[in-house]
Amino acid sequence: MKVLGLFIAIYCSAFSVAANNGKGHTHSNGQGHESHGQGNGNGHDPNFTGAQCTYEDGRPNIVMFVADDFGRWGEDIMDDVIPNIIRMGSEGVILDNSYVLPTSSPTRSALLTGYMPHRTGMQFHTIYPSEGYGLPINFEILPQKLKELCYTTYAIGKWHLGFCADEYLPQNRGFDKFYGTYTSGVDYFDKTSSDALTGQSAYDLHQNDKTVKANNNKYLSEQCLNKATDLISEHDTANPLFMYYAFQLTGSPLQAPQEKLDKYNDENPERRAFKAMASVMDDAIQSVVDALQEKGMLDNTYIVFLSDNGGEVTQGGNNWQLRGNKGTLYEGAMRTPAFVWAKPGTDLMATGGEVADGFMHAVDWFPTILSIAGGINDDVNMDGKDQSVMLLNDVSVHLRTEFLYALDESMDAANKRAYR
Repeated sequence: MKVLGLFIAIYCSAFSVAANNGKGHTHSNGQGHESHGQGNGNGHDPNFTGAQCTYEDGRPNIVMFVADDFGRWGEDIMDDVIPNIIRMGSEGVILDNSYVLPTSSPTRSALLTGYMPHRTGMQFHTIYPSEGYGLPINFEILPQKLKELCYTTYAIGKWHLGFCADEYLPQNRGFDKFYGTYTSGVDYFDKTSSDALTGQSAYDLHQNDKTVKANNNKYLSEQCLNKATDLISEHDTANPLFMYYAFQLTGSPLQAPQEKLDKYNDENPERRAFKAMASVMDDAIQSVVDALQEKGMLDNTYIVFLSDNGGEVTQGGNNWQLRGNKGTLYEGAMRTPAFVWAKPGTDLMATGGEVADGFMHAVDWFPTILSIAGGINDDVNMDGKDQSVMLLNDVSVHLRTEFLYALDESMDAANKRAYR
């Protein structure tokens, strides 16, 4: 069995792309490759342990769910498939103008850095296994900042931000523990990842720097969920929790447990599988909520939900009423479902049951979550804006009036610069 990372001859650094499909791109922030405050520019080790963190009693727990290829599903056509997601959205604050990037890796880089992908060198499609680059390590990412506030940080599921050297792996970028896949499109049963550029495939399921023992009888998302609930059960509540839970659901390959497939009888087999996978995700979210409740943590927990990009319509996705598909610059690719939830009856948010119409972009989540955690974003160069007031206090207060859809020379020239 080939293990991902062993079959690829690669070179990578913080600034250069070794395998870039012939484009010759470099990872540049446009300012001479400076750290300019966001990388390790404050002198902190990227693996800051939190031993000298700033402790403050009562900091909230934060769980961030990122769905894969889960576009807006239209009116009422998924009510029986994702009842927990729909209920939590209606109880929390729905972000009706939540925008991301057209594909996976660019969105994930924006979420975790607060920078637009063209400033981090991450704007070029998604990372294939044989491509020797990743999110540049001179950028400090969200869990590293939360470690400074004494958070215990966990990453579950799909990473997809590069694995070409140890320093690019999530457990070396501020996450105390990682369980999941380095790449995308991993087979849900045999856990192999195939590279469209080389035709090679290899096993991809890891716990920190170790390979998880193969088990073809276990569904990938079930294994990730079991680890997530175990981590919550074992969590030391003396420190607040941040969990970045990035599903591969509902992304391809279209595979689901048979008992889930049996629940749906759509004539379209892709749509049937998509619904089954969405149902698995919905159950997993509720299981995490239940684990937090059992641990006694839910009353001081915020739940964030969003999708990395719109649905792939050839793979069961449905972005109706929006035009377009994953990978385009249309709204069907970039305007995706999102909400923030806290347990009803707590005093964590005054916006429960409301809809926020203001723009929220992927880059805004870094400074917003940092603010909710009680931190201060001192990076004046960051693209993201702190939208915590809109999310938690007053939906009419929104700071963003515009954003760049994308800046990517690999896209068609006519669509290269879409500006809103």
